[in-house]
Amino acid sequence: MIYKLTIIIPLRDRAYFTKIFLEKNIFSDFYYVFCDGSKHNDNYKIFQNINNKNIKYIKYDEDTEVSKYLSKMNDTASKVSTKMVMTVDNDDILNYDGIIKKINFLENNKEFDCVSGYTFKYLQKINFSNSFINDKYKLQPEFNIDIKNYNKYKGENALKMYLDGSNNHPYLFYSIYTHQSFKKIWEITYKTIKYDMAFVELLNNCLTICYCNIKIINSNHYLRLINTFENNSSSYNSSFKERLIDNKKTNIDLQSFINRLSNEFNLSNSKIENYFKKYFYRSKFQLKNSFKILFLRLIIVLLNFNFQSLNRTKKIINMYCKIFL
Repeated sequence: MIYKLTIIIPLRDRAYFTKIFLEKNIFSDFYYVFCDGSKHNDNYKIFQNINNKNIKYIKYDEDTEVSKYLSKMNDTASKVSTKMVMTVDNDDILNYDGIIKKINFLENNKEFDCVSGYTFKYLQKINFSNSFINDKYKLQPEFNIDIKNYNKYKGENALKMYLDGSNNHPYLFYSIYTHQSFKKIWEITYKTIKYDMAFVELLNNCLTICYCNIKIINSNHYLRLINTFENNSSSYNSSFKERLIDNKKTNIDLQSFINRLSNEFNLSNSKIENYFKKYFYRSKFQLKNSFKILFLRLIIVLLNFNFQSLNRTKKIINMYCKIFL
């Protein structure tokens, strides 16, 4: 079978999430690459019993630091052979209908490099345990997608719009890309960032906006767990803003971030610094249609779900996106 999309899933322990991902997110249309930088062998043991033709498992050195995670992602991206690629975490939930809609768009609109959509985050409602497959979760939609102006600009103008707070900020890290665009962005990120995961995502977004022709589709293609107790973000003892003040390694990445964007877009370091300072004063996108807000709040109340009711949850999300977005 010729696959159109590769889904890259970086692993770092948390094998209980991997088991759920394999149960709920494997579709025969897509090719999956699990790149494992775990300390322990729990994920490795899981894949010794999996023989699916559309699943590939690669064991890497342990992700003891961000630079090793980036080396793993860059190497995996270079091995992709499909026309399209995306990355997700092993605690995310894939929405098949939304992915297919975005694949079809990229196939029929060759001028675009990246396609994304409306994001739903979900939160775990009870205390963490390793046997939480029946636990309850709650949706938290994201209101900050407003991409139409970005397609009018490239280079400095697009970068300025993203960093200085003059527009609403799409989160594009989990979008679907053409392979060449995805590979280029991860290669640049790998060569730039060494220590702080926050700069990985920030640089990834900046490069996507500046280099890619982006389309936002009125659909959802994944749900993102945001309050898990074990991920790259939760491993920090302080916030990104605090690390910028007193963490030496974060400041090394800040300077590398500034230098990279300065070189890529032929801008002075001081100009990039000024844009970056304004980044933390960005405004939230507000829905103005009161009926839309009312309906959205209603479905959030209804969509307290567990993994057994996941298909029903996806259907309601797809209905909302189709009617209101």
